[in-house]
Amino acid sequence: MTGPGRFLVQLSPDRWRAVDLADVYLVEARGDDCAVRLRGREPLVDVRRLADLEELLAPHGFLRIHRSH
Repeated sequence: MTGPGRFLVQLSPDRWRAVDLADVYLVEARGDDCAVRLRGREPLVDVRRLADLEELLAPHGFLRIHRSH
């Protein structure tokens, strides 16, 4: 996490990108990494597992929903 309303996407072990939490509308597991889908932009690939991102995003109102719902 970074400042209020911001989230750090880990693009690689040594590269990060800050995005507005309000722009994140979906985080989707893709094997060992995740696609972070952003409003109005191409998705970013975060190298962390979905469980790791869920722990960071849950306090900001994000919920994990099973793919069949």
